[in-house]
Amino acid sequence: MPLDRLPERQIPTESINLVTVPTLSTDWLQRFSSFTRVTRIVAHMYRFICRIRNQFSYSGFIRWSELEHALKIIVKVTQSHEFRDLIKTLSCNRNGTIPLSVA
Repeated sequence: MPLDRLPERQIPTESINLVTVPTLSTDWLQRFSSFTRVTRIVAHMYRFICRIRNQFSYSGFIRWSELEHALKIIVKVTQSHEFRDLIKTLSCNRNGTIPLSVA
């Protein structure tokens, strides 16, 4: 048996598991003067992300479909921030009963 396989010679190893949960902040939404402006900026951001991922992306003026998609993104981010406790309660609820705060 080689010396490095002996239990006395082996180096103990430890493993660490790290779980990260992204926190969504809506502070950046307060920086803009109007909701229309925020929607247009999010549409431009989404267009930029599509270009980076080599997905199909429009050029020129922002289309109505891009504005609708940007609006959905803003609503999802805002709801996940404002209702995070309720979402957590509903996702952890295994028995199917609805909490009184929702009913």
